[in-house]
Amino acid sequence: MTELRRKKRFRWKRVYSLLLSLLLLAAAACGFLLLRRAPEPREVHPAAEEAVLLFQAVPEDLVSVQIAPGTGEAYTLRISGGTLTLPEDPDFTLRPALNQLILDNCLTVRAETVYARISDGVPLSAFGLSPEAMSARITCADGTEHRIRIGAQAASDIPYYYFLWDDDDRIFGGSTDMADAFSCDLAFLRAVPQPAIRADLLSAIRLEGEADYSFRCTDAGWQMLSPVNYPLNPDRMEGYLENLEGFAFSRYLGSAEGADLAAAGLSEPAMTLTLSFVPSVLTVPDTQGATHTFPVDAHEEVFLIGGRYDSQNRWALYRGGLYTVTDFRLSFLTAFDLSNSLLMYPVNFEPAALRALTVRTAEGRVRFELVLTEQTDEKGTLLTGEEGETLWDLHVTRDGKAFDSDAFLSLYNRLRRLAPEGTLTVPEGETLAWITLESAGFTRVVTLSRADAMHLALGIDGTCLFYCAESWLDVVRSFLTQDDSGPL
Repeated sequence: MTELRRKKRFRWKRVYSLLLSLLLLAAAACGFLLLRRAPEPREVHPAAEEAVLLFQAVPEDLVSVQIAPGTGEAYTLRISGGTLTLPEDPDFTLRPALNQLILDNCLTVRAETVYARISDGVPLSAFGLSPEAMSARITCADGTEHRIRIGAQAASDIPYYYFLWDDDDRIFGGSTDMADAFSCDLAFLRAVPQPAIRADLLSAIRLEGEADYSFRCTDAGWQMLSPVNYPLNPDRMEGYLENLEGFAFSRYLGSAEGADLAAAGLSEPAMTLTLSFVPSVLTVPDTQGATHTFPVDAHEEVFLIGGRYDSQNRWALYRGGLYTVTDFRLSFLTAFDLSNSLLMYPVNFEPAALRALTVRTAEGRVRFELVLTEQTDEKGTLLTGEEGETLWDLHVTRDGKAFDSDAFLSLYNRLRRLAPEGTLTVPEGETLAWITLESAGFTRVVTLSRADAMHLALGIDGTCLFYCAESWLDVVRSFLTQDDSGPL
């Protein structure tokens, strides 16, 4: 034991000696490095710590700005009292936001940073400035001119754009607003008349071409008519209609009269969107604050979508005008997913909208009729809820005889949970139950047919796409056997 301990102590001494040698060697190396002469630093031009104001004016100081956007032809805008106009087209109206953006960048030219000097021999091509990507020439009322030449976007944390100002030797960094102001082609500047689409006034939607489907609005929600006749999921349709209300063109290119529609792919459009609207009343305020109403008849609005205008836009024709529309705006139309948009709960009529319910099986048939009456007090005054809404009483009859409304609602609310368990892959067999739902202007027939020993084919208005559990047949039969003693 003693000898073993001696060997162990001897081994640690060797380790300590080795570590001490390494430390001395490292210290010597560090001393050598410190005694070496440090290399001369490379001369660079650091970026300016503060922005450089190159030019500032008021609208009255400026006469015009000539813009070469890089894509499309150069054009000149007249500046008058803060408004930009196109001299050769008095009817040309700029988008208000772009009018302000261009004006702001003409009135104030600011460099956010300085990158280099031309006199240092740096190649302008390294900054996208030979040739430049876009440029602007500002003409002042006193006859002087100033030129901005904008190049590439800097590969830095702050995405400035390289630019040159007049004959200044410095290469500046400018904001993205500056690049946005002087990169717009003339067609993009024009104010765009937009369609006013109100989803609550739509009665039908039809899309033909690259995607084909049609819907109509019913008392029970939206119904697909093609490619299959089937009700649509309310949540999915809500998102679809929100996108439809937000539909907007990206450019207005002028009247289509005399235009080459074939070249734009509009003589045989890739898609045709037809929207049908119910009659409505248009309310318009005048300059005095008074409102005027005008009846609007039922009508259709037709949108033709043609070929490509550029990498992100397509041609469009609407009300005799030529437009462009982005692929993004069109995506909700063409990407409509039928498999995820169909109604999963076919008995979705609200009790207040239901006028009659008829149930038929092999065991018999029963018909419930519903009537709503306004609640009144002893004096005949209408009663309202906390938010001023009208209160109603529900009256139910079964085959012409009074039936307890609570008992009916208990039955009906169970039936409203009817939902498919999967997609039907076999032909439906014998029909075992019919459920007919009637509202003021719409009727839906839900059927349960034999699918296999444990499942039923669930049909809506003659179309069977899904199956459900056979136990739902017992729920339907309960309408035939339930008495009117109250809720289940």
